[in-house]
Amino acid sequence: MVPALWRFEVSNAVVVAERRGRVTPGQVKTLAADLEEFEDFAEIDPLAVRYSILIETARRARLTVYDATYLELAARRRLPLATLDDRLREAGRKDGLELI
Repeated sequence: MVPALWRFEVSNAVVVAERRGRVTPGQVKTLAADLEEFEDFAEIDPLAVRYSILIETARRARLTVYDATYLELAARRRLPLATLDDRLREAGRKDGLELI
């Protein structure tokens, strides 16, 4: 499960990778199609969490609101948090989340 924001972050990463010559236009087309398969795992309703909760989570954990979105979703849904970001991992650890 990922927040709705994930779509934009991953899509942007694909576009940037193409601009930097890391993937070809053909690979972009394949990646875009593959990403459609993840649709069932994205939290569709971006209003599922209140602004005040995101802001407080970000402030408390000293994260960007973007990263706090992942932390909040994992905590609210009682899911493990999968990230390579050190600060986000530490925040998840402090919140007692299982880390992947």
